[in-house]
Amino acid sequence: MRESKFKNRIGLICTLLAAMACAFSGCHREWEEQGTVIISEPEVKLRYAPIPVVTAPSVMEADNPAGALQESLENAMVRIVAGELAGSGVICGADADWLWIATAAHVLERADGEITVTFADGYETSTSRVITAEKQDLALLKLERSALMEGSVTEDEMTDHGEGYCCVALEREAFDGAKAGDPVIAMGSKSGVGEDAYLGFLLQDYVFLEDFDAYMTLADVNVKPGMSGGGVFDAEGRLLGIICGVAEGGEVAISPVISLMTMDR
Repeated sequence: MRESKFKNRIGLICTLLAAMACAFSGCHREWEEQGTVIISEPEVKLRYAPIPVVTAPSVMEADNPAGALQESLENAMVRIVAGELAGSGVICGADADWLWIATAAHVLERADGEITVTFADGYETSTSRVITAEKQDLALLKLERSALMEGSVTEDEMTDHGEGYCCVALEREAFDGAKAGDPVIAMGSKSGVGEDAYLGFLLQDYVFLEDFDAYMTLADVNVKPGMSGGGVFDAEGRLLGIICGVAEGGEVAISPVISLMTMDR
């Protein structure tokens, strides 16, 4: 008889615990304070538009090849402000979670916190995530894909700016096949995002420069202050390297794309 009562009590306790668990499992209430009930919102899973890789295989047939490339790749270019310095950058990769922007490391050397990035459509955001290869004067800015979203989730008024952007092509074959005399186009964001583009030609594809203490690519092409961190492209719009400065002989020094491709992301 006593054992039966004990079993009944155990059964009653288990029933009560199960009922409480069911009640709490269907409730989003997290806590109450001073009579105010805080209800947690379910997590919203945003869907991002893919950011495509773009090339421009026919620009050399245009009357203005630099202008044609500018039109094709403008949405892959950015302007960067880091402290007192301003420069350029190139969108060089994207997936469902992250966007990567290549630039010259010296553009970021005076960054005192957040680095401001302005895109071709005027949208502006910031990041403090930076991966650098100072020896090659290269840096990668890392942006969360959600940083390209603007608006209100609750009001269903979100704009995905990434839908209008693109990535440049990174191809080892393009770099390996480049040779002295090939046409190249330098693009930067001194005057505005992607608004500076100049046609020139390749001088040397891979040479050690003592004044940079690194292997660089050299080109005879017009660049201006503020274009550092921009890109130098081949005739098909594939990235050959990142503009780093001017060598002692007046040639434009370009950190080669193969150095960028080996950086740990």
